[in-house]
Amino acid sequence: MPADRAPPPDAPADAAGRFLSQGALAAALDASGIGLVQIDPVSRTLLTANAAFGALCGHPPDALRGMALERLTHPDAPFDAIAFAALLATGSASGRQRRLVRRDGTTVWVQLSARVLPAGPGLPPRVLAIAQDITAQQRMHAELETAHADLQRLLDALDHAREAERKRIAHELHDDVQQSLAGLLMEAGAARLKLETDPPAVGESLARIEDQARQVIGSARRIIHDLRPLAIEELCLVAALRELATRLAAPRGPVCTVDTAALTAADERRLPPVAASRCRSAQEAQ
Repeated sequence: MPADRAPPPDAPADAAGRFLSQGALAAALDASGIGLVQIDPVSRTLLTANAAFGALCGHPPDALRGMALERLTHPDAPFDAIAFAALLATGSASGRQRRLVRRDGTTVWVQLSARVLPAGPGLPPRVLAIAQDITAQQRMHAELETAHADLQRLLDALDHAREAERKRIAHELHDDVQQSLAGLLMEAGAARLKLETDPPAVGESLARIEDQARQVIGSARRIIHDLRPLAIEELCLVAALRELATRLAAPRGPVCTVDTAALTAADERRLPPVAASRCRSAQEAQ
């Protein structure tokens, strides 16, 4: 839109001032990067465009004159004839977000606001549209959605890990502690009967009860230790893994070694929650 357009000869006395204001407004819009374009509502072609709109589309403003709107819209979101008809019917529209295809084939997101300008002296009806580049905002929005999806996947994985941990603990309590306690109870009942029938044999029963009690205590300590390895709190991740390897190898287990070649210094200084997760992965791999 030219900034130096002269007022008509029969314009009022203050028309020159108004046209200067229009020129100043056009210059301000160019400087702010806000595109300004006039559209023929019948042919849906561009009549005029300011430098900022040309920069958005990657075309010189003069090259945009007479260009159909369909050439600028992205093929995945083609020109919306229904929305354009609604604009003509209501006289204005705002806040619409569209993708435009630049001259070099890249895509730019714009937010459009438009108003129908009635016919004037020597001027046909036309649509005045303002376009603002929101590509950076759209990119940040997409990145935020990706981060939110990643966070949701992490939360789902955490819930799955917690449920797996509950099942593991329940399994160990049932197969180890509960059965040991059941055996302890049976041995205590047998000892009670021996008090009446065979008092000298009670000492042997009590010794077995003590041994089973120690086994239950050891199993409970092992389960607690597996939940939160003490070596992580006192030392570091590598020390906890080496302790786990030593415990798995004794007394007649497989030979286990800890290869720290792939670990970085940051892994050595992992915070306890992260280190516990790594140690849990090693426990489940045994």
